[in-house]
Amino acid sequence: MILRSFNYKIEYRPSQQMGAADMLSRLSSTTEIEETVHALLPMVGNIALNAEIIAEETKKDEVLQEVTRLTRMGWPEKMDPTNKAYPFFKIRMSLSIEEGCVLVGERVVIPPTLRENVLNLLHGGHPGVVRMKMRARGSVYWPKIDEDIGEFVKNCDPCAQYNFKAVSPATGRWPITTAPWMRLHLDFFYFKTITVLILVDSFSKWLDVWPVASTAAEHVIPKLRLAFSYFGLPVQIVTDNGPPFTSIDFLDFCASNGILASKSPPYHPQSNGQAEIVVKITKTILKKMSMANPSEDLSTRIMNMLMNYRSTPSTVTGLTPTQVMLTFEPRHKLALLLPRQNVDKTYVPITKVFLPGERVKVLMKKGDLARVGKIIRQLGAYIYIVDLDGEATLCHINQLATSVPDEKTEDKTEKIPEEKKTEEGPVKSRELEKKIPEDPKLEEPRRSKRESKGLPKPRLNLKIQEESS
Repeated sequence: MILRSFNYKIEYRPSQQMGAADMLSRLSSTTEIEETVHALLPMVGNIALNAEIIAEETKKDEVLQEVTRLTRMGWPEKMDPTNKAYPFFKIRMSLSIEEGCVLVGERVVIPPTLRENVLNLLHGGHPGVVRMKMRARGSVYWPKIDEDIGEFVKNCDPCAQYNFKAVSPATGRWPITTAPWMRLHLDFFYFKTITVLILVDSFSKWLDVWPVASTAAEHVIPKLRLAFSYFGLPVQIVTDNGPPFTSIDFLDFCASNGILASKSPPYHPQSNGQAEIVVKITKTILKKMSMANPSEDLSTRIMNMLMNYRSTPSTVTGLTPTQVMLTFEPRHKLALLLPRQNVDKTYVPITKVFLPGERVKVLMKKGDLARVGKIIRQLGAYIYIVDLDGEATLCHINQLATSVPDEKTEDKTEKIPEEKKTEEGPVKSRELEKKIPEDPKLEEPRRSKRESKGLPKPRLNLKIQEESS
């Protein structure tokens, strides 16, 4: 069919003067080319869409009629890009006309009015973008068909449910702390049958480990008071959404001491990555010590582990946690009375920011189906409150994806319901807004007595690097 678009000069030549016989020289002259075309064209669809319908719609389309005319009369050597037939200019050598249909090689050119039907045929069985393109390359063609296939799959709701791809930042990072004991990360882990609470300082990497009777807030708060008695009050505490950290007792304890209590979104432990890393290190060390000396009790192992850990230089600061922690003035309640300047809160640029009222798809955890929600407001660089099925839900940006816009949706921020239930128990939305501010504000530590007297600060050659959340 490709060769039929050319003109030929027929010349007789005896078989003795010809070379090796090929297929075309033995092709029967009685074979009808139309049968080949009819055998090819039905592959583009079912009975409702056939070559006759395509030919009829081709006659109604001005662009394809111009392409038909140029294919029969001859294409110019150059063509103005503004010409309506220009998209076919680069493939003009592959064009042919059969029974009113324009062909590109063995692929039939689909008129614009039938392209939606053909996309539905190609998407039968809900294949992905790659498989749809492979099917199309064997039967149909039109300009920018690959882009149309990608957009079609993107707007397919069943495919979107199972092909969830979150709008994730390149690298999520916490703001860099500039002094010890500004931001602490807390978490629990289980060693054999014992519950263990860990605390790590984001700046100095100072680590505390306590065995506790349970994860209840009444067992957590005394351990924190003990740590605060040594080093003062931190500016911020980062935890997950476990029951002790979302309890009224814990939140009141933080509020009464001027501590910002930040929560990571549910099913997204990466947001508290500093604690997750230390938990992994601590469990590994305790297992090794248990294997080396099985008779040693857990408390002794923890003390020995902490002594060695705190005296080992950190790969981030280049100094030991003890060196960094013991060279600063602790923060206390009187320090809260003095106005301060906020530290630099520069975040790593993110690829997407959702606006209040914007419709999004939410996938809380693997195995669930993505659900459609609406942004209520943004708490931080990566944290959002989302109206999900009438409940105010805390979500990380990694759990969100853009949704197909709804023209009927009003661009208004919905109010958070008075009281909704979450997986962790009943949570009052108004209290949630009070406990979690718009954006974490970190405070600079108070100037030391040496600085106020004009004396130089002790030198700490810290090599601060950004830490992964």
